[in-house]
Amino acid sequence: MATDVDTVRGIALSGRLEFLPARRIEKMQDTLQNSLDTVSRPVEVPDLSDEKLMALLRAEDSDALHVLFNRHSRLVYSIALRILHDTGEAEEIVQECFMYIYRKALSFEPTRGSAKVWIVQVAYSRARDRKMHLSRRGFYLRTDIESDGLDGKLV
Repeated sequence: MATDVDTVRGIALSGRLEFLPARRIEKMQDTLQNSLDTVSRPVEVPDLSDEKLMALLRAEDSDALHVLFNRHSRLVYSIALRILHDTGEAEEIVQECFMYIYRKALSFEPTRGSAKVWIVQVAYSRARDRKMHLSRRGFYLRTDIESDGLDGKLV
């Protein structure tokens, strides 16, 4: 007997819905419509919770990304700055982190934790990976520049 995973895999590989019985397609459509109804916009976007903003982000709503960025960019920046000890690199991590969140919004699972925790994990992971990348290339080696005999005198 085929499991739901096998059924979904078959649909994904073929791109057709005729593998599913009609009542199952109707149930999926009803579930999708109900989830979209709960995320509809009678409330202003800035007033929504992070989880509802992630649901809007799954529908590629850039306003939701803007609100999430305004809420969490300082947190992401502070995490990156603590790990990297460089302001420019920390700013890059903020941009990379929110681009990743926009592209991978479908991978967010609300049952595993809040959106804020997921954003923090993404930020930590990106910053840690960037630090390893920079340390392999000698970014953190401190080299003193000799004064070439100036001895503190300006010419």
